[in-house]
Amino acid sequence: PTASNVPNPYTVSGLNGEATYEFYVRASCSDGYSEWSGPKSFTYSSTGNPKDYLPLAEANSWSYSNEKSFNGGAPVQSEETMTAGAASEENGMMYYPMENDDPAGAGFMTDTFSNGTLHQDGDQMIYNGSIIIEIDQLQMDPVEIMIDNGVIFSETAAAGTQLFTFEGSETQTLDIGVLVPVTMEYIVTTTNVEFLDSYTTPNGDVYEDVLQADLVISGSDVAVYNGLPITVMANQDIITTTNFYANGIGMIYSSVIDNYEFEDLSLLGLPQIPNVHIEGSQELTAHTLN
Repeated sequence: PTASNVPNPYTVSGLNGEATYEFYVRASCSDGYSEWSGPKSFTYSSTGNPKDYLPLAEANSWSYSNEKSFNGGAPVQSEETMTAGAASEENGMMYYPMENDDPAGAGFMTDTFSNGTLHQDGDQMIYNGSIIIEIDQLQMDPVEIMIDNGVIFSETAAAGTQLFTFEGSETQTLDIGVLVPVTMEYIVTTTNVEFLDSYTTPNGDVYEDVLQADLVISGSDVAVYNGLPITVMANQDIITTTNFYANGIGMIYSSVIDNYEFEDLSLLGLPQIPNVHIEGSQELTAHTLN
């Protein structure tokens, strides 16, 4: 169907419940019509109880207990609270900046969210901001991956659906015994993994209606030494996050594995770079929704 001279907001009637719809909008001008804008999407529930796996409103907050273990060592613990700031509106959508009260102790996902904004677009949670990769063993400056309209999860996409992928590269001059240019290539992927009737966190808290949506970053490092390309780190999953979102609450648990396995450069007379394995987790301890 097509509707003319519609107000903003516009209420649609006669929809089928538990379905996702796409729509286009164009302006009627004195000299004709603009180009169509879209598609945009929304999900309609006939029960009046739509899904909301990360409720966004100003001053909503989520507190987490975090752990991080380096190369099998004793876990380092921290506490943090992530809060949604005052939203800005653009093209009818509300963009919420996420703020963290302890950036030094933040977990990977909350740290990422706090480097940008979140907004709901139909059935999708969208992130705009940056993901930071730090590889201290290579003495690299932090690699900043700029994400534009990255889909964090979808409330309706089928289990196993890949939602978003982005690839890029960054070159830095590094000291690996000699000064050489090293290029990191990376791919960021998000996936709707599965919908769960319930999920029990490691601390024993039980949540109903849970969505698992993962974010994975794969990467490789190649140096140019004496004019020849040398693989410093073969392509591998370097950051793997497993994230659980409860309907009406938000992110309840997240685990992350950082894994960097470097090639043996000793045959070239270069120092061996130690491998890195970091395991971390975030578990929700309290939340406030407005």
